[in-house]
Amino acid sequence: MKKIIKGQKLEDFIKRLKPFSVQAGFFENSTYNSGLPVAKVAKWQNEGYTVNVTEKMRKFFLAKGAPLKKSTTQIVVPARNFMTRARGKVRSAEGMNVINKLMLAVVNGSMTIEQMCEQLGLYGQGLIQGEIRNTTNPPLSDLTIQWRAQQYASKAKKNKNTGVTSANRDPLRDTGTMLASVSYKVNKNGS
Repeated sequence: MKKIIKGQKLEDFIKRLKPFSVQAGFFENSTYNSGLPVAKVAKWQNEGYTVNVTEKMRKFFLAKGAPLKKSTTQIVVPARNFMTRARGKVRSAEGMNVINKLMLAVVNGSMTIEQMCEQLGLYGQGLIQGEIRNTTNPPLSDLTIQWRAQQYASKAKKNKNTGVTSANRDPLRDTGTMLASVSYKVNKNGS
């Protein structure tokens, strides 16, 4: 049985909700060790991108043990759409059901609007992290696998860790920084 919010309760709820906004994703304070913003990398990974290979890049990859073929003129990172899928889940019937239940809890007095917003933020954060964990396609290119293997071998040697035998092949989970950086914010206008 569906419960519907209507009349004065709905008007009151909307009035109280108006100053609040909830955002889930990557924020300005999240960066990789190099200083590169995680939000920028997340955008690239979600939408994909192409970069033209320069001589400087060729030298860099060669020095890192992953030389580029002479015929390689571009590096293409395919779209992995993890943010798009998470956004779609929020808008799905299941997502709307979660939102409706939280709204009803506020209207019925068992939760504050602030608590509802916190729950919505956590819900969005969890959806994004789930999509990062579950993304396996498109798979990594041979170049990326070779690059990661070289990086892991170097780290293992440096740390005398003989347990590292191969690089992580999950497209969005190399260092874990992106996954750990997913967060949420609840904003209230006027405070």
